[in-house]
Amino acid sequence: MNPKIEVFHLGTSIFKGKMLTLPFKKAIIRERGQSLFGDDDPCAIQESQIRRTLVKEMLSVFDDELSGQRHIEMMQWLDFDHPEDLIIRKR
Repeated sequence: MNPKIEVFHLGTSIFKGKMLTLPFKKAIIRERGQSLFGDDDPCAIQESQIRRTLVKEMLSVFDDELSGQRHIEMMQWLDFDHPEDLIIRKR
């Protein structure tokens, strides 16, 4: 549920860590907080559940990698510039 991953932007590594520690944008956290809990300012426990939900969605389509070319909507959840150029690989 929480594999080690590496995020690349145009071939350069910009993040290494576990999927649950990915920097999700505050907007997606608020949006999901509203849809899951009816609260656009989720507490830490709710935010943890939101992160788990987002990671679970990402893992459902994760083969060898996630890329901005094929998974742009998910890449736009992340707080990185140029999501279309991102690639996430398991380590």
